[in-house]
Amino acid sequence: MLRVSQRRLRPLPSLSAVTTVLSVGILIVALVMVGLGGTLALFTASQPAAANISAARIFRGERITPAFAVSDVSSGSASDYSSVTAFASDGRYFLTRTWPAAFDSARYVDLDLSSPLPGGLSALNVALTARLSSDAGTGSACVYLELRRASTNALLSSHGSAGSPLACTTGTQVTTLNVALAAVDATDIANDLRVRVFARDSGAGALRIDQATVGGDTPYAAFTLYPILTREQYSGQQELIRWSLAGP
Repeated sequence: MLRVSQRRLRPLPSLSAVTTVLSVGILIVALVMVGLGGTLALFTASQPAAANISAARIFRGERITPAFAVSDVSSGSASDYSSVTAFASDGRYFLTRTWPAAFDSARYVDLDLSSPLPGGLSALNVALTARLSSDAGTGSACVYLELRRASTNALLSSHGSAGSPLACTTGTQVTTLNVALAAVDATDIANDLRVRVFARDSGAGALRIDQATVGGDTPYAAFTLYPILTREQYSGQQELIRWSLAGP
């Protein structure tokens, strides 16, 4: 006799039961993820239509600049020993030798400026700020300027002339000059600047240079350049005065 064994099949779970289990599972995962704040990440292959990515520029190299504002408190009270031509209205100024009553192309003062900028950048809105006055107070002093390369003495631009001075001042009244320097359109030029000052004084007086700085912008930051070397040419002689913190 042939014996047939029959096994009773377990019925498949209903669709509603499966849905319930999945819903509970999703709820449990969601609660766990909420408990682990900040760990949820969604990865997708899609990309925004406008994905602009840029990196800041890093300038390699060594650039050294001296301090120009100096306060000495070794005595117990502060004394200002800042550069005499770096800041306005601080009671400190560079006093030149006396000037003739007429301009003389062989009589001038050169101011060589600091060079702290990274090379290879554009320079924008570059301008000279200068504050000048006569020391005599008995006549009028007039000036005009030349901008030159410090390394080669090559002329970059002229501002005023012997026949048409850039500015004049009477007595000891201070005049402030703001001169746009369109010739300085790159940091390589800004790092190599010399300002030449020609003057005359009807009272045969000296000239006070209270401030002479050049300021401007690069695409990344604003900058200010300060005199580190003063060169005075007079009576066939030349006198060099270096800002002491700028080195020998």
